[in-house]
Amino acid sequence: MDKTTFFVKNKNVIIMVLKDLIIEILFLFVIILYLFKKKKYLLLIPFILCFIHIKISNENLLFKTIYLAAFLSIIASLTNKTLIKQTLLTIILIILVSYSITTFKIQNFASLNYIESFNKLHESLKENYVLNKHKNINYDNLYQKYIIEFKNINNEIKYYQLLENYLNEFNDAHIGIKSLTNNTKLEEAKESFYNRYYDFNIFLLDNKTYVATGVSRESMAYKKGLREGNIITKWNGKDINNEIQSLKYLNVSIPNISNKNVLNYYLPIYLSATGNEENEITFINDKGKKQVINLKSIDNGYKYIKDNIKLFTKTNEEENFTYKVFNNTSYLKITNEKDDIKYVERTMDKIVDNINKDESKNLILDLRNNEGGSDLVGSVIASYFSTNDYLYTKESILKNNKYKKINDIYVNGYKKINIPTVIIVNGNTISAGEIIAYNLQKKENIKVSGLTSTNGSISTVKKKIIMPGNILISIPSIACGDEKNSVIIDSDNKKDGGIKLDIKIPINEDTIIKIFNEKIDYEIEYILNYLNKEKIS
Repeated sequence: MDKTTFFVKNKNVIIMVLKDLIIEILFLFVIILYLFKKKKYLLLIPFILCFIHIKISNENLLFKTIYLAAFLSIIASLTNKTLIKQTLLTIILIILVSYSITTFKIQNFASLNYIESFNKLHESLKENYVLNKHKNINYDNLYQKYIIEFKNINNEIKYYQLLENYLNEFNDAHIGIKSLTNNTKLEEAKESFYNRYYDFNIFLLDNKTYVATGVSRESMAYKKGLREGNIITKWNGKDINNEIQSLKYLNVSIPNISNKNVLNYYLPIYLSATGNEENEITFINDKGKKQVINLKSIDNGYKYIKDNIKLFTKTNEEENFTYKVFNNTSYLKITNEKDDIKYVERTMDKIVDNINKDESKNLILDLRNNEGGSDLVGSVIASYFSTNDYLYTKESILKNNKYKKINDIYVNGYKKINIPTVIIVNGNTISAGEIIAYNLQKKENIKVSGLTSTNGSISTVKKKIIMPGNILISIPSIACGDEKNSVIIDSDNKKDGGIKLDIKIPINEDTIIKIFNEKIDYEIEYILNYLNKEKIS
């Protein structure tokens, strides 16, 4: 690519960066000039420069550090104490230099418009996403599918909704929207997207039928004949399977789910909060006959989605490394792998002591909603279940469409837990949490269980992008693989991924009642019963 072509392709980004850097360079020049001239009025100029920047640029969170520096320069102009003035000027210089480094390290598209920032995001994913080959992503088709919609965006709410729809196409929990500020517009985007509620919810059973849940006797749905557990066959007057497959959704309370076999259980929860103002619903009633009713939306469905997902996923309310005992079975909850290795070793040693003291015959290792962290920490946890050293995972980058190894992580086996263990996972078990389950599952006395499999997203994030509205988007750039350097766990182009369960906890009508009506921890109950009846070998 020649210089002219490069400038044409990147001119908007170059102009954006120049607007920021010109202000910053002038700021730096004024500070240096002051150090020589010692004229106090010079320290007021940065404030004027920042005011100009506000007028010519969109909101840019990183540049707010420059605003801070301008404020400090005013304080410096007001003090006569040499030490304070020197300290403030030193801080200002550090901020100015740090901003320059950070600007080039993080792709900052915050000051671009929606179309320009989408174009740059699309190019960055195409260039940096480590699973492009594994997922066989067709970027040309994806671009054509969304560019027209981005061109028609006329408000911030629609922008966030469309941006998340686009990112969901990658089926990767690591690629999502995260606000760098307290951006209430993100919540508004989801509230306005899920703007229907017909006084009941939908859930998928293992037998591939969609059933009604949460049907209260006072609801209009109940008065018109719908009952708890009735099979829903049509939604909005259309086949419910087709409605599910064509559903565009925004993630609520959990990250994007990569594994289609897991996502299928969440889609009907999302669907129940979408539809027409008056929804035509077909179901099989208690007499086994097809019945059609029309229901008007009575509320916004967003809060009901959050409540139902919280019940289904059992959102973490316990601290990391929570330990307790159920009769002769120890229970250990691990929510993430973000703690210091030395701390993890000390904590795991104490847990081993407790297991021995309690004379436990079994262990439940709860990895539900494990949000991941460091694979090095994960390998330390895994070492407590093995007597042998073994390869935990290979880290690779994608170069010339081939995976090139950059690092090996090993387990140093010093087995201290040697009792039958059942791991519980769910669709919100991601990243480092999944790799723990994947490696421990290979041990003869350890099985993996769950209502669903895991998320199917374990690659490591190294690339970050800032979008308009100060939205942070992460891009995985390091893949995790096995001895053959093949990608493991991460979902492929068919959305197949995650960990195969040894014990599939059934989802049937009784399960739904216990989870959504009785609000009990059904997975724990099921596994405790399983351990009382079965012997893990």
